[in-house]
Amino acid sequence: DEIPFEEGDSVVLNGRVDVYEKSGQYQFIASEAKVQGLGDLYIKFLELKEQLEKEGLFDITKRQIPLNPKNIGLITSPSGSALRDFIAVIKRRYPLANIFLYPVHVQGVETVNEVCRAINYFNTKELDVVVLTRGGGSYEELAVFNNEKIARKLAESIHPTVSAIGHEPDYLITDFVSDLRAATPTAAAEIITPDIYQDIYNLEDRFNLMINSYLYYLNDERKNLKAIENLINLKSPIKKIKN
Repeated sequence: DEIPFEEGDSVVLNGRVDVYEKSGQYQFIASEAKVQGLGDLYIKFLELKEQLEKEGLFDITKRQIPLNPKNIGLITSPSGSALRDFIAVIKRRYPLANIFLYPVHVQGVETVNEVCRAINYFNTKELDVVVLTRGGGSYEELAVFNNEKIARKLAESIHPTVSAIGHEPDYLITDFVSDLRAATPTAAAEIITPDIYQDIYNLEDRFNLMINSYLYYLNDERKNLKAIENLINLKSPIKKIKN
């Protein structure tokens, strides 16, 4: 029978270990699974979420992200796919923006202190927005962002903040504290920047519409002027003398 697993469940698996020799990867092939309630990490997440929510940390008025950010602070791993994806989208959509990277570990014991130092550093700089991001991973890897120190430091940021950790289904404490939550690093880059090339296209379209409207107006005025000229000629004294 199928077992309805849910996010954060603690399970016991019975099965066997296999190895994919070509790449040297180990895998566990489960033949039986039993749910044992919520996992420890998920329980800690719920407890911290409830605590910070009671303190009102999630209710702080969310700041708007500037429509055309000139300077973007980015906190992420210098070697991860999140950095490459983020930069690629910015270059494609809004190459006018400057990206300032503060490199950090995005998993492991160093992460918390490094992220806090990054936010402190960016508080001394003139930025339009600060983005905290990393790519997808297991819940255990992402759980480092369910941290009280990081949450409070994000709340202290003098700049609007964006949390883009993991993928669409992943919700972490940083998502609730930040001014804006993005599902992925790519989504974060798309949300905080306009598509300048679409804007240029729209501007050209409006310009052509304005020119065409002006030409129609000018043509109508020429017709009106010609009608007035004909009326003046018809009623002029010279015309009467000739008649």
